[in-house]
Amino acid sequence: YAIKTYQEPYYQKGCMLAIYTMELSESHPELYNQSTIYFLAWKAEMHELLEKLSKTLNLNDFDAKVWTEMYISTVQGVLLLARVTDDPKVIDRGLKLYKKQLFLEMKINVQTP
Repeated sequence: YAIKTYQEPYYQKGCMLAIYTMELSESHPELYNQSTIYFLAWKAEMHELLEKLSKTLNLNDFDAKVWTEMYISTVQGVLLLARVTDDPKVIDRGLKLYKKQLFLEMKINVQTP
């Protein structure tokens, strides 16, 4: 879903929440604090999803926290890189690589187109 979503031109401009949050960090700390709530909610939701999946697959050594942080870092990084290099295909490549590595880690045999 994320790979498809971030191919849309609107999302290729970068993460507006990230940009907004960073801009507010010094000038408006109270708004910055509110913006971080959304990032923390995103992180918590992704972590919960990966935890459930790892339990379903009986993956005792799977670190959902690390893979959650890697996902957020990947999304934010590819959005920034796509914008700076004017190459929206960076998004597709980066997210597909994350998916491939995640599936390898979880021992899920699914082909990525």
